[in-house]
Amino acid sequence: ASDRMSSMEFGATVSISGDYAAVSVSLDSRIRQGAVYVFKRNEEGVWEERQILIPSDVEEGDGYGQSLDIDSSGCLAIGARYESEDANGANYLEWAGAVYVFEEDQSGIWQQTQKLVTSGRQDFDFFGADVDIYDDKMIIGSPGQDFDDTGANFVQSAGAVYVFERNNNGVWQEKEKLVAD
Repeated sequence: ASDRMSSMEFGATVSISGDYAAVSVSLDSRIRQGAVYVFKRNEEGVWEERQILIPSDVEEGDGYGQSLDIDSSGCLAIGARYESEDANGANYLEWAGAVYVFEEDQSGIWQQTQKLVTSGRQDFDFFGADVDIYDDKMIIGSPGQDFDDTGANFVQSAGAVYVFERNNNGVWQEKEKLVAD
């Protein structure tokens, strides 16, 4: 990292796709909330740091960057399993979790485009514990989720996986909730 320092734990989580790589630090000691570094391989095959990504509303203890995935289209999803506010920064639910979506614009700058939360979010869902992107689909783990796909049948921390799809306007939307039988 360009700002390498003691106890930053660079490499806590990593993902690579094509010429892009994303690397998190588990606890950035400057701001104590985590950070994600984006690298791109240049024409000579050398990896160059492009940007450090920190969303505007992330706070200490949110777990930002403990999961992430990057795809070759210039989309990066970053989990914050301990985030407590919804996509609008309201409706506090302790450790419900969130996923931040960043996309690379035409000038090569990464911008936050969305903050994803689930429609049925609850305290201690840990949504964003893991994330994976493939084309226009994203799956997000929520190991603390208590209810089945219908929102009924409580089983404490049984867990769930949410499927999101990117529509024609580039907006990620929740499509399905997967649970074990």
